[in-house]
Amino acid sequence: MPQLREVWTPTIRAFTSTSEGGRPPTSGIEPLPRPGVARHRALLSALIAVVAAVTVAATAFGPAWAPPVLFTPILLIASLYLPLPATTAVVVATTVAAIVVSVTGGLLPGQLVVVTAVAMLACRLAYLRDSVGIHGMRGSRAINELRTRLRRRSQLPSLPAGWGRRAVVRHASAAAFGGDFIASALDEGRRLHVAVVDVAGKGEDVAARALTLSGVFSGLIATVSPEEYLPACNRAVSSHDDEGMVTVVYAVVDLNTGAYQVWCAGHPPAAVYSAGSGTWQPLHHAGGIALGVVDDAEWQAVSGTLGRGEALMLVSDGAWGGGRTDPDAGLDRLLGRAADLLARGGSFPGIVDLVKTETRHDDDGVVAVVWRT
Repeated sequence: MPQLREVWTPTIRAFTSTSEGGRPPTSGIEPLPRPGVARHRALLSALIAVVAAVTVAATAFGPAWAPPVLFTPILLIASLYLPLPATTAVVVATTVAAIVVSVTGGLLPGQLVVVTAVAMLACRLAYLRDSVGIHGMRGSRAINELRTRLRRRSQLPSLPAGWGRRAVVRHASAAAFGGDFIASALDEGRRLHVAVVDVAGKGEDVAARALTLSGVFSGLIATVSPEEYLPACNRAVSSHDDEGMVTVVYAVVDLNTGAYQVWCAGHPPAAVYSAGSGTWQPLHHAGGIALGVVDDAEWQAVSGTLGRGEALMLVSDGAWGGGRTDPDAGLDRLLGRAADLLARGGSFPGIVDLVKTETRHDDDGVVAVVWRT
């Protein structure tokens, strides 16, 4: 009965949580009236009326005057703009109408199959939109805005003269979201903070969690000291300990002196390019356990100084092939190609383009390079 009432009077879900007397909290869902009930009823009535009109016209005058294909846009409009109970009502009405028209000879069996398939698709689409509480074109706009914000967060800040930076984030199978992202900030002391984060999983399967953690990591990177950044992120990840671990490589570069510090939490190490030797050296000593595994973990930093013509590179494992490739061998191959590129007269920005050819299509990949000119 509640579902039947929601066909005409839709509701929204309110999530409640109650705790008293030291007992564990109990949660539940309470229905509340949905805004715009009049508009909902008008659209539902209009769609049912159009279904009835098409049925009468097709039965009386034949499909040439009222082609059964008109049922298709009705179903799609319902799935886009109506909640699931109301969409189900439109689907039922359309199905009954299609059967009536088919019995009178106005609908061929093939057309009936098409209408049925569209009806099933409409129910599925309405269910997906109803599960997140977004209807109409607002859902697409909201997802596009989330994608834009995530991309904006992955952009490194502008650096002063004498420094350069470039980064690329490539998601698995060209998806709009993924589990790898960048958090960065430039503080008032002209220190550049960069963190390359890899959330367990890949592609759209971890998009929701990666988007949440992106806000956490980006917010913390500019508000806590470098030494407290990974512990603070670890506490945030541990608060959702049932969702898997997160690996991070975090670097702080003083743009006044070139001094840098690098911390690594279960992540592939950063690498430093030496202008004297023309080679990249991985910073293996900056090691530590991944976030979300141990509450009181500690991470050891590696320090150094970037001279003119030198660079610091941060990558995720997808930059060379991910889990199917030995980490050390994959990183060595990537650094070797980067060194060859520079030896042939290439530039540091060109190194970032290597991720386009090295990254597997089914894994996320990130490369960020900061260099001193």
